[in-house]
Amino acid sequence: MKHNALWLTGGALLLATIAALLIACGSAPTPRPTLSWLPMPTRAPSPTPLPLAQILAKMEPALLSGQPESARIIWEEAAVRAPEDSRVQREGARLALALGNPQKAETRAWTAIQADPSDAITWTLLGISQQRQGKSKLAQQSFAQAQTLAPELAPELFAARWLAAQRAADAEELTALAQSQLMRQPQDPLLPYYRAEALLSSNYAHAALDLLLINVQGDSSALLWYTLGRAYLQVKAGTKARISLEVAQVAYTRGDNSILLASDDPRYPLNAALGRAYLLSGDCEQVRPLLLLLSTPYPALQPLIAEAARCPTPTPTCTPWLPADWAVSP
Repeated sequence: MKHNALWLTGGALLLATIAALLIACGSAPTPRPTLSWLPMPTRAPSPTPLPLAQILAKMEPALLSGQPESARIIWEEAAVRAPEDSRVQREGARLALALGNPQKAETRAWTAIQADPSDAITWTLLGISQQRQGKSKLAQQSFAQAQTLAPELAPELFAARWLAAQRAADAEELTALAQSQLMRQPQDPLLPYYRAEALLSSNYAHAALDLLLINVQGDSSALLWYTLGRAYLQVKAGTKARISLEVAQVAYTRGDNSILLASDDPRYPLNAALGRAYLLSGDCEQVRPLLLLLSTPYPALQPLIAEAARCPTPTPTCTPWLPADWAVSP
């Protein structure tokens, strides 16, 4: 028994020794996990900003389609990038005109001109903004400068220069423009108007009347009939003036916009001329309601209204009715 106990004890010690050795030396080492280096996610490249010219080019379709607010958003993007750029300020002037702000348009046009005084389009926009503010003389100078810088723009600038000269009552400029149009486009159907208007502005009413009577036909434009009526007014032919101006008024009401060449708001000069024709022909009853109707939108008609108030209304005479076969016996 004692021998067996010793064997068991020895066996236990042997097993303990082997276990200790295994722990000390260890079995095959457990491999450590290796890190797998994954590629870092790459950032998307930043979008390349559009060139300034392309941004500004997007404004034109917005303005042409009657969306000035969309054009304003586009312009503000360009203005943040290059606020002093002449092209940005030029298009800003165009935008301001579309939004009905000629004062801001003039300011931006001058800023653009300071950066690039050789841009004829900017000078044109400056002239338009000045004309819409009633600065006709300054507008004339701006349009003339635009044509000097770009003579090929003369046909496009003609109407603007004509209207500016007319508003400024510049007879000399109107005569020069009429002559230039005669040389450039001798077949222009509106040439009689240009020539007659130049003559009227120089107080040659009879010469203008002779020229118009040769050219005005029944189907002539509202512009020619309007000019004929004004020529008759200058020679004090009230009834003929009234007839001519009434024809012009009917044509304009039916959509003939040729009279826009004489005024950007034809209702005022057309009705003012018609009112004078009624007064000159003694038709006081016809002129008063017309002028009173126009007095609110056009305060400048007040002197004409006062004249109409003084216009004597003829007292109707009573003519007794008698039978056709009635006769007074001798």
